[in-house]
Amino acid sequence: MSGDQAFPQPFGPYVLERFIASGGMAEVFLARRTDGALPPDLRLCVKRILTEVQKQPEYVTMFKDEAALSMRLIHQNVVRVFDFGDVGGRLYMAMEYVDGMDIGTLQRKLRAKSEALSVAHALQIGIDVCAGLSHAHTLVDEQRRPLKLIHRDVSPQNIMISSRGEVKLTDFGIAKAVGRETHTATGMIKGKVQYMAPEQALGQHIDQRIDQFAAGIVVWEMVTGARLFADKSELLVFEKIIRQPTPKPSSVRPEIPAVVDQVIARALAKSPDERFPDMRAFGAALAAALAQTSNQAYGGASGRRVDLAAMVAYVLGQGPSPASVAPPPEATSSRSTVNLAATPSPRPASGPMRLPTGSMTPLPTSTTPTRSSSGMPVSAPDAGVEPLRPRSNPASQVMASAAPRGLPIGALAAALIVGLGAGFGIAKLIAKPDVAALSGCGAINIEAMVIANDELQSAQDAVNAGDFARAESLAQRSNGRSASPKGHWLLGQLALRVGDTGRALEHYRCVTVLAPDGEEAAKLRAALQGR
Repeated sequence: MSGDQAFPQPFGPYVLERFIASGGMAEVFLARRTDGALPPDLRLCVKRILTEVQKQPEYVTMFKDEAALSMRLIHQNVVRVFDFGDVGGRLYMAMEYVDGMDIGTLQRKLRAKSEALSVAHALQIGIDVCAGLSHAHTLVDEQRRPLKLIHRDVSPQNIMISSRGEVKLTDFGIAKAVGRETHTATGMIKGKVQYMAPEQALGQHIDQRIDQFAAGIVVWEMVTGARLFADKSELLVFEKIIRQPTPKPSSVRPEIPAVVDQVIARALAKSPDERFPDMRAFGAALAAALAQTSNQAYGGASGRRVDLAAMVAYVLGQGPSPASVAPPPEATSSRSTVNLAATPSPRPASGPMRLPTGSMTPLPTSTTPTRSSSGMPVSAPDAGVEPLRPRSNPASQVMASAAPRGLPIGALAAALIVGLGAGFGIAKLIAKPDVAALSGCGAINIEAMVIANDELQSAQDAVNAGDFARAESLAQRSNGRSASPKGHWLLGQLALRVGDTGRALEHYRCVTVLAPDGEEAAKLRAALQGR
C-alpha cells in the first residue's frame, strides 16, 4: 500500500486513518480501534507486514518474535505494543503512537537552525534511554527466568521523543533474547554499523553491554551535535570502532564539563569489562552528571527533570527557545556529584546551544560547507568527527522495521586480520590460505577446477551480456565445485551491484583468505572502500 490511497480504510478491528511510512519489512498506519477493546479516541500505529515479505518464513518468524517480545515490555520509556494478530492473512501489530520525532530528526532540525542540544537536554534523553534499556535487560519470563534481552539496534532512529517530552525506545525487530525463534547465524552481525560495539563488530560473544556502548554513542552525538563513527566506507567505520581512540565530547564542544566526558568515556570503553556493569549504573552516572552540571546553570535545580517538551516545541516551531521558557533557577541542592572529575566551571544556560562561528571547522576532506536539510550552511566539527547529515527517514512516528540487517563477520576478519594494506597500516598476518579460515568459503577441489573455470568464464560472459542472475548462478556453481579468488571476486561485485554490502564483505573475506595479495582482493577492496 502507498500513501496515495484513500483513507479511512477498515482493517479487522481497526480503522486505518492515514499512511505513515514503509520499510523493508512492514508498513505503518495511523489507526484507531473500533470494537471497544481500547478507547476509541486512542491513536495507535498499526504495523502491517508487507505482502511480499509474508511469503518468506524467516521474516514472518522475525515479525512474530518482535511482536511477542514487545508486548512484554511495559515501561514509560519503551513504545508500547497493545495487540498482535492476523487479518486476512496479513500479520500486524498495534502499538502506541508517538506524536513527535526520532532523535535523529530532532538533531537534524536543530542543525538546520545552526544549533545543537544543550548538555542538559542530551543527558536527560540519555537517562531515559538507559531506563528503557534497563527495563528490557531485566525482563523475565513467566517462571521468573531472565530473558537476557539485547536490543542490538540502539540508534537515534530507534529513539522517539514525543511532543510532551517523553523519550521512548522502539524497534526490537532484531533483538536477541532467550527463547526467540529466530537466531543470527554464526559469524553474522546485526545492527547499524555506526552504533556497534567492538565485540559486536568482530562477531565475538555479545551481551547486554553492547546496548550500553550504542547508547553511549548516541549520548556522545547528542552532546556534540556530530557523528562519532562515520567514514566513506563500512570497512573504515569498522576500523574506527575497533582501533581508534574515542575523542572526548569536549574536544568538539569545549564547554562540555569534564564529568560528562568521563561518564561517556566509560560507556564507550573498548573492553566490555571496563564499561558500567549495567544500564541502571550508566543511567545513574548520567543523572549524577546532570545534577552536577545543573548546579552550574544547566537546565534547572539539581534533581529536577529537564523540560524536554519545551525543547521539542521550539524545534517544531511551536514555542520559544527553552532558555526563555524556563530560565535556570538558582541551585538549591547540595546533591552529591559524580566522583569521576572535579566540579566544572560555570557553563551556559540550558537552551539549545547555538554553534559559535569558527568553533567547528570543515573536515579536511572537503572545503565545501555542509548544508542542512533547509539549505543553511552548517560548520563541521573538528577532531576528525563527521557532522550529522540528513537521512531519508521522514517519520515523526513509530517507523516500520527495515529488513533484517546482517553483516558477515568474515568481512572484519579480512579487514582487521588479513589487513587492508597500506591504507590502514594493519600488518598482514596471513601469508597463505588458512584451511581453518576457509569456513564458509567453499572447498578447493583440484579435479573440479577445469569445470569451475569454464563456469566462471561463462559467468563473466553473462555479466558482459547483462544477464546478472545467470552470472550469479554460474559463479555460485563454480565456487561450489572449487572455491577460487576470482569466483568470490565476481560474486562480491554482483552483490555490490544490488547494494548488498554485507554479502560483498563476506566474499571479500574469502578472496583475501584464498589469495591475500592477489589482484581480486585489491579490486574488491577498492570497490568496497568506494561504497
